[in-house]
Amino acid sequence: MLATNACVTKLDLYNTDMDMKALVHITEALVHNETLLSLNIGKPLLSNPDDVNYVVHHLSLGLQRNTALCDLNLSHFNLTDIHLEMLLNPLCTCNIISLTLKGNKLSQDAGALLAKLLERKENFICLDVSYNRLRDKGSVSLAKSVKAHSRLRFLSLENNSMGTVGIKSMVDAVCACQTIETFLIWGNDFSDNVAPQIYDAKDRLETLSVCDIGLYEVGDQPSVYRK
Repeated sequence: MLATNACVTKLDLYNTDMDMKALVHITEALVHNETLLSLNIGKPLLSNPDDVNYVVHHLSLGLQRNTALCDLNLSHFNLTDIHLEMLLNPLCTCNIISLTLKGNKLSQDAGALLAKLLERKENFICLDVSYNRLRDKGSVSLAKSVKAHSRLRFLSLENNSMGTVGIKSMVDAVCACQTIETFLIWGNDFSDNVAPQIYDAKDRLETLSVCDIGLYEVGDQPSVYRK
């Protein structure tokens, strides 16, 4: 039905108990659908690694042929770095400019893959990789592409096990990328030594429409707080 439906432009199936069979039908329909702009298939009933592999394979094929989809939500999908690598080329060549990967199993090595995505998608506007495990290494890799991007408006990196190095690299990248309007990074390791490292970014962070951290001084000592 989705394959030939010319009316639906947005489909939100988040947390609707979709199993492998249902997901495969949806991904196969992407091959022929020409009107669906936004698809949310986050938090499905999908825990078996073989099932995840099978769905990602079909999703990859669907994205290669689809010419309409702009926004894709794959949150809480049990995706690993291998799955992201499988999807990378299709994501780079299709029309998707907004991607949500919240709550998956991406490691520090995924940072380099996400960086490639931004490098190849100059029109990308929204990236949510919150609640993964990019850590410092992955954050530094991703930050290089964020810094050089000219369209990105939304960036969420909450709860990614980042330390001072990763946090500073991302804050510096946001300062360089003047198009970013929303920046979320709380839930990482904001220990006492972070605030002095990023305090120079205070003015830039205050210009953002949405930012979940703030900087202030207690005496002469910079501090960071959650907004």
